[in-house]
Amino acid sequence: MITIACGYLHRCRQGSVIARDLPILEDPERRAVPDGMRVYDAHVHRFPIGVFDAIWRWFDAHAWAIRYRLHAEQVVEFLLARGVSRFTALVYSHKPGMARSLCAAEQIGRACARRGRAQRAAVGQRSSPVRHLNVR
Repeated sequence: MITIACGYLHRCRQGSVIARDLPILEDPERRAVPDGMRVYDAHVHRFPIGVFDAIWRWFDAHAWAIRYRLHAEQVVEFLLARGVSRFTALVYSHKPGMARSLCAAEQIGRACARRGRAQRAAVGQRSSPVRHLNVR
């Protein structure tokens, strides 16, 4: 089993919130995972569309370019089409009061279930209990 993280860092813009010179990763795009290799992607972000759009705007203005701008259904299709056999959806609240709305992350679980996959997820924040979701 190999664990991979998909990411692509560009040099940060001068004067931005993250104003340090990050190295560029030279990781060419591949069409799929080689046959016989099991890949578990342990770094897949999942947020409701509006939250994703806000995060991407912030990164565009203050940090690095986001390589894959995909929403729930697209993430599932993208990973499965490339041979990623399992993945973990990372969902976390950025400010108080967001955890409940982030339970919309069930969408990615439903997308997996429609393809014969099941997923367990948890969403929470410091001030509220964690909610576990079982999707079949």
